[in-house]
Amino acid sequence: MRILLAGGGTGGHLYPGVALAQALRELDPAGAVRFLCTDKPLDRDALARYGFDARPLVSPRWEGVRRSGLSFLPRMIGALRRAAREQREFAPDVTVGLGGYGELAPALAAGLSGVPLALLEQNVLPGKATRLAARWASAIFLQWEASRARLPRGARARCAAPGNPVRREMAPVPRAEALARAGFDPATAGATRVLAVLGGSQGARALNRWVTAAADGWTGLAGRVSVIHLTGKQDCAEVAAAYARAGVTARVAEFSDDMPAVYGAADLVVARAGGTTLAELTALGVPSILVPYPHAAEDHQMLNAQEAERAGAAVLWPEADLAARAAGPALEAVLLDAGRMAALRAGAQRLGRPDAAREIARRVLELGAARAGGQDSALVAR
Repeated sequence: MRILLAGGGTGGHLYPGVALAQALRELDPAGAVRFLCTDKPLDRDALARYGFDARPLVSPRWEGVRRSGLSFLPRMIGALRRAAREQREFAPDVTVGLGGYGELAPALAAGLSGVPLALLEQNVLPGKATRLAARWASAIFLQWEASRARLPRGARARCAAPGNPVRREMAPVPRAEALARAGFDPATAGATRVLAVLGGSQGARALNRWVTAAADGWTGLAGRVSVIHLTGKQDCAEVAAAYARAGVTARVAEFSDDMPAVYGAADLVVARAGGTTLAELTALGVPSILVPYPHAAEDHQMLNAQEAERAGAAVLWPEADLAARAAGPALEAVLLDAGRMAALRAGAQRLGRPDAAREIARRVLELGAARAGGQDSALVAR
């Protein structure tokens, strides 16, 4: 089976595609997977690291009449022509849209050429490209059942909610091993509660400033809590100094290339509310405090956080309310409350769908087999 994965541009869109491609390789080792992704360095570097065949597609992004103007239509026509050329060359049995503006031209090309189109949607509020492409998609795979009602009425019957694919390496790591990989001494940090603060690629500064502004309030947690704080590209030194002043053991870095260890070490995570972050947290059953990025498109992270809180998997703290919360006491009220933590962990485990990648891969292969007249139907039984 030949599967074309299209879209990307952010980790939240790209990494579910990577997870799906991993599952497709397992179910159909003789098949072929190709990414038709954006020309952003994130897509290029990540897909090279995973060893996937990838082609860049320069796609226009609609940012309203004032910013996109009259240039959008000819640029989209150019992207559509390039996507159609890739479709003819690769001859996919199924095209899968990963979300983001980069999926639209390949999705249009699939529709025009009669190739079955499947869509992945990570957020409660589907993106604009997905809302448009859903009209001719053969299948739409949702992380949240609540997304169905936010899609065009005619597309809702073609929706399923098996979850959001999570990469294979996002598997549980034993706590002692995770602590060691995160830079702690398991003998000492293992006796404390571990908090992970993940600023993410968007808006990390608000969380960093909240921590540093309330440094004095952390002193009550010294000796009881250890911290992993990923600051993003700025503020690393200032955040590390704030924890040092409070006497709190902390591992502070701009980023981590070992997120399974971070999740495995953490008792509680403070994070933004991107769909893929939530898929990873819940697949591993990690409780969280969610601070949605307020400038996310159409405020979609707030809707994600509200659904996670409603499911009992997370606590929602809007960024606008952070100034009124002293970091130390506010976190202590959650992290050191054993009953509350147990309830959040159970909620995350209920919400998690660790097998989503394999389930969606199986259904994508079914779409391809149906198009081929059933000749590859043995694949979907694996």
